[in-house]
Amino acid sequence: MELGPKNQKPHSLKHQMRHDSLFEFHLDHTVHISQILWSKTYGG
Repeated sequence: MELGPKNQKPHSLKHQMRHDSLFEFHLDHTVHISQILWSKTYGG
């Protein structure tokens, strides 16, 4: 019975890490776009 949880843990951890990096990428992308819009609207 010990094998089950041991096998599941690394998988969910890897999935969580991938999700975090995707979220960070999305956040950076949003910030980048708002910076471009800001410089277009207010001239830098």
